Amino acid sequence: IKYPWKLTIGNHSWIGEQAWIDNLSDVTLGESVTLSQGPMILTGSHDHTKESFDFISFPVVLEDGSWIRIYPMPLSFLSGLKKDGVVGTTKSV
Repeated sequence: IKYPWKLTIGNHSWIGEQAWIDNLSDVTLGESVTLSQGPMILTGSHDHTKESFDFISFPVVLEDGSWIRIYPMPLSFLSGLKKDGVVGTTKSV
């Protein structure tokens, strides 16, 4: 967790071992959200369409009941996960 003050965690949510939250923007975990072992949540990237490769960053919201399973890698263009959504093993979104 890069910036704890940019992370909001709802009741009964769980963050597994080796979770990486690179929260350059706000990250919100709703109620009963599970981040299994090893997920990466990256809120920042670079704009490859510009010659200057400008930095970009967007907030991520994982709604109530969301589950990011073992070792997936949600990238910065995943702005959130709807209620009870699941992202599977070694899946990039």
